[in-house]
Order: sequence, then structure tokens, then C-alpha cells
Amino acid sequence: MWHDLRLMPSFLSCLGLVSFMTSLQLDVLRFRQATFSTFTKATYRTHRKTYVNFCCRLGLPLVAATNSTLWLYAAYLARFLLPRSAHQYLNFVGLLHRDYGLPSPLTNSWTLHSVLLGMKHIYGKEPK
Repeated sequence: MWHDLRLMPSFLSCLGLVSFMTSLQLDVLRFRQATFSTFTKATYRTHRKTYVNFCCRLGLPLVAATNSTLWLYAAYLARFLLPRSAHQYLNFVGLLHRDYGLPSPLTNSWTLHSVLLGMKHIYGKEPK
């Protein structure tokens, strides 16, 4: 049985059904898909949907986000999330950029940090 997917690309390559390069690409895809747990993937889907909706509403590109895009996104998130959750949603934007080979736009942004800190002061922390 070929239920063991670890052997499938190599087996197909030996049969000449796919090239060696294609089998390696399939391995990379399989490894990338196994990076995060099922729960984390579901969480990131929610984060992605929220970020895509925000960018579409304002006509902004998803990647190569500017500082002002991040500030506006943080303010948008503050309308329906607690500050701690908003921070997690913003982390997804950093992951998205790294996935495209771009540096995370979240690093070294004092203004973004101050917006998040202000959100925390205005809306407070989650109850324990």
C-alpha cells in the first residue's frame, strides 16, 4: 500500500512518472504543509481572512505593507479584538511577508508599538 506518503514522490520518480525535480518540489510542499498544527492552520486562516478583507476594503496590497498600513490595520483590529489578540493578528502579517521572502514589516516600528500600547491602555487587558 502507498498510504505512506513519504515514499510516494520517490516511488513515482523511479517509475519515470515525475522528474526528480518535481519529486523534490512535492517533498518541499509536503514539508511546508506540515509546518503548523491543524489548530494553528485554522487560526492563521482566520487571521488571513481578516487581513485580506481589510486590505481589499482599502485597496491596499497584501505584501510589502507600509508602516501606515500596519497602523491602520491595528486600529481596525481594535474595533473588534482585545489588544493581545490584535498583536497575534499582526504577527500573521509578518509571517506572510517572510513567506514571500520579504522582511517582516513589524520590526523596529515605534509608531506601531505605540499604537498597540495605546490600545492596551484604552481597552485594557483580558480578564483573568
